[in-house]
Amino acid sequence: MISKDTATDVKIRRAVQMMDICSAEHYCKDNKLKRVLNNISLNVLVGESVGIAAKKDDEAKLLLEILANVRPYYSGKSILAEKGMMQKKRVILPHLFYIDTPNMLFDNMTVLEFLMFATVHSGISTVKRQRMYLDSLIEYGLEYIALTQIALLSDEEKLIIELIVASLSNSELVVFNVLAYEFSDRQVTTISKICKVIKGNGSIVIGTNEAKLIGVCCDKVAYVLGGTIEYFGSVDSLCKSWDKVLYRITDNHPTEVASKLQEIYSEYSYTVAGNSILVYNFSKNRISDTEFVSKLFENGISPDNIKINKGRVANSFEELDKEHDL
Repeated sequence: MISKDTATDVKIRRAVQMMDICSAEHYCKDNKLKRVLNNISLNVLVGESVGIAAKKDDEAKLLLEILANVRPYYSGKSILAEKGMMQKKRVILPHLFYIDTPNMLFDNMTVLEFLMFATVHSGISTVKRQRMYLDSLIEYGLEYIALTQIALLSDEEKLIIELIVASLSNSELVVFNVLAYEFSDRQVTTISKICKVIKGNGSIVIGTNEAKLIGVCCDKVAYVLGGTIEYFGSVDSLCKSWDKVLYRITDNHPTEVASKLQEIYSEYSYTVAGNSILVYNFSKNRISDTEFVSKLFENGISPDNIKINKGRVANSFEELDKEHDL
């Protein structure tokens, strides 16, 4: 417990504070000009990883560029690392590390050579740094590219190397704008490990519509719909509130199984997707997992597999879109 005397000394530090931001950019709808982003408010605390996703990539991209001070905004207030930003000044600030392209590296160097080059002024001896970075690459599962020439890497691998460089910098905030890229499961695991290092020194904002990247790497997520943030909160709360899929049932005869399920328990909805039946609950009523499975067996339904859904970001985004008719 924090005593009354010390409670006043506790200060919540914000890496990002955006208040009622409106973009300078417009689009035309029904012969009227509307701002692409309107009244955006967003807080990112020090030590957090926050994902920014959107139904339309352009909206998320614009928000990330405004957040990073790459693009000016029309009105509102934006503060990075508790330092105010001039409304129309477009400069990458010294306490910010911004990544939005895989072309920030030197193609003629190997991965290890570039890490050494990027940290030449760190004050740590060459031998010690070389050992440190080799150990880090092994820890991240990237030992197979440690001595590979950067020109031979994929764009996603280059972006990950840039993220490692960001983790080695003194930046208080890292913005990883990777909306145009797709990462493998292995690469997502690697990014998650690097994010933990970054959060030890500051914060990271990840711009992506890849649900798995948000689910694994982010503490919170902001989802932009129609130019405003329709959801901002923890990833866990997003899934609990918006993912209506309860079970994924696999069977060789999914259509027949779905029809039987509809007959025995009509309170839920059933959708066939390939060999799977997705079981949804759109009502406020829910029976226990044990009771639902018992109903199946009692009525002669023995599917090949039943998987309890623990909450998925992708499903949650789909439900948010449906809620707003998008």
